[in-house]
Amino acid sequence: MRNLVVDALILLVLPLFLVRNLQSWEAEWFYQRGEKLAAAEKYDQALPRYEQAAALLPERAMYQRAVARNCLKLYNPQRRDPRPLYRAWKALQRLQGTEVVYPYDWFDTGEVLDLFRQAGVSGRPDPEAYFRRAWELDSTNPRFLAGWINWLSRQGKNQEARDLLPDLIISEPKTIKVFEDQFLLTPSDRAWLSHELLSYPLPNLEYARYLVQHQEGALAETQIQAIPEPEQLRPSIAYHLGDLWVALNHPDRALLVFSRAFQANPHNLTLARSWAELLARQKDFSAAMAVYQQALRQNPSAWDLNLNLARLARSAGQQDLAIQYFSKALESNQATPTQQREIYLALAEIKIQKKNLQGALAEYQKALELNPSDSALAEKIKRLQVQLEDPSGKSPPP
Repeated sequence: MRNLVVDALILLVLPLFLVRNLQSWEAEWFYQRGEKLAAAEKYDQALPRYEQAAALLPERAMYQRAVARNCLKLYNPQRRDPRPLYRAWKALQRLQGTEVVYPYDWFDTGEVLDLFRQAGVSGRPDPEAYFRRAWELDSTNPRFLAGWINWLSRQGKNQEARDLLPDLIISEPKTIKVFEDQFLLTPSDRAWLSHELLSYPLPNLEYARYLVQHQEGALAETQIQAIPEPEQLRPSIAYHLGDLWVALNHPDRALLVFSRAFQANPHNLTLARSWAELLARQKDFSAAMAVYQQALRQNPSAWDLNLNLARLARSAGQQDLAIQYFSKALESNQATPTQQREIYLALAEIKIQKKNLQGALAEYQKALELNPSDSALAEKIKRLQVQLEDPSGKSPPP
């Protein structure tokens, strides 16, 4: 009797289990199709797929979330068609009853309700509670902070919004520009933000960049000088710091920053390049070459440093040294066709200056093989061949 009961239960439950699994598989198939279409920005085609997935498994939060976000992508205020908003709103309401509700869901709901308001649709909840809820759940998220600040300022709560601006910039430094026209209108506004950011190196540097762009050099220097010396050795800080000193017409301080940071991080080639390039811009080619040579000793596999050294040696008039480093760059077998062509052309021009016309011809021909359609180079080769046949003629121009 017991076996009969077990068998009966299996016969009853098994079809339900199989149907459920089939639904799960089918819903996931529709969802993945929607994801591919959305990735290709085909939102109108993606929406039906997401909605089919959500209809099969309405309790699955990610499907409802996909419907809502896709509808937000489709909504265009200029068309005055609120249907995507209604569909997004329904999906978000269903999402509230699922197993997982994230801060982003609260924020998306606030956005939908705000768009309803802007479209003149009444009878919907106030968006403020949703924006506030998202921000309270994750107060360092730059999207939630920016949305909350934007909402507060639109409601006339400017002081409350302004007080949150440092938190937003600390969370995402590049957001300085988003609210500059609202909160950074006067020198006192900019001085206030300067004080708020002094203890945060990266936001501090981004704000200094903003100040330089707005002709506030003295305040920018205050920001820069507040960065502790140990922090200045960090590559992520040193790059920006050096660039800012150059923008403030203090290249000597930029060189000092790059030098100290590279000594502390000898395998960071970006620092070496920044340091050497600044020296080269100041026409101090020998010092720039010394930087690259030091970097090459620390990083012997960095073949492109040979190419940089060759370019500098050529600029400094050290032709033999340029040939040496150009050859090493080629020997690495890592130069791209474009770089190889640059090297062959440079070697040809150097050899012409050294009166080695036969060697120059060989280099030009290698360069032409990489770009056979270069008619100007082909013509240059013909003139050089004539010169070799008639040594009394003039050398072709490089």
